[in-house]
Amino acid sequence: MKCITENPFRILGLYTNAKEREVTKRINYLNISLGIGKSLSLESDFPVFPSMNRTPESVSDAANKIEQLE
Repeated sequence: MKCITENPFRILGLYTNAKEREVTKRINYLNISLGIGKSLSLESDFPVFPSMNRTPESVSDAANKIEQLE
């Protein structure tokens, strides 16, 4: 289950074939939203999976993992 709950693309709410521009745009959006305390619900938050608890740290960690893949 860890491969689903800690998947960097799921954390960022992106498809695995997302372009670099899309990744950057989503990271900025999440950081701004989390910074102002906005509750986030993304299209990748399927109810059959455990709920996502996005934090600035989890977004940063996911971004770093995706950068390493490239």
